[in-house]
Amino acid sequence: MRNKIFFFLILFFLNGYTLPVYSADLLRILAIRVEFVEDDATTTIGNGKFDLSEPSHLFQIDPPPHNRSYFEDHILFLSNYFKKVSKERLIISGDVFPLEETRAYQLDEPMTRYNPNRTPEENNRALAELFRDAIQKADQDSEIDFSRYDGFIIFHAGVGKDVDVGFDETPQDIPSLYITPDFLNTYLRSPGVSVDNGNVMVSGGILAPETESQEGIELGLNGILT
Repeated sequence: MRNKIFFFLILFFLNGYTLPVYSADLLRILAIRVEFVEDDATTTIGNGKFDLSEPSHLFQIDPPPHNRSYFEDHILFLSNYFKKVSKERLIISGDVFPLEETRAYQLDEPMTRYNPNRTPEENNRALAELFRDAIQKADQDSEIDFSRYDGFIIFHAGVGKDVDVGFDETPQDIPSLYITPDFLNTYLRSPGVSVDNGNVMVSGGILAPETESQEGIELGLNGILT
């Protein structure tokens, strides 16, 4: 339910509506960083790990290293953006996990496992499984109290399959997606992922990549998040 409220309010403000109350709504986001088993597949960009290198040039968009601070900056952008468009009636705060600067939760499969590039049903099921697997890995971290959060973002290693650059040489990159309870129920036969010893149900959130830049084309991740 909290996830539905979270994204309803965002759409509410973006469409120019006004609230009948004047107190600000506070929404807390949990952002989770996950990596894949390293591979050398030619059908995805990267090797399944976050890019922790140095920027390639001074004015690079969303430059590496893509560490915890990098994603904290994106959450700060979200906070500032929705504070402005809502006229300070929507206040967003967020935490990025793991707490270590360069660590990520390690999934047990390579990136290609989560986009088989087959039928829509197979692809959607794999995306639902990515969301589930990421949440379950984060649930093993005793530092996280899921009950504190209203919305969830899974930041995964790699480039998003969200921009048409012509012939797709990497068809198994992972598309960004807003995960709903209906989506999870359709492909996992459960409306959410149980965490915190069964006391909390994570029923939706966002799947997003570490970057949208590829093949010499630089694009900002903030456009996907908003």
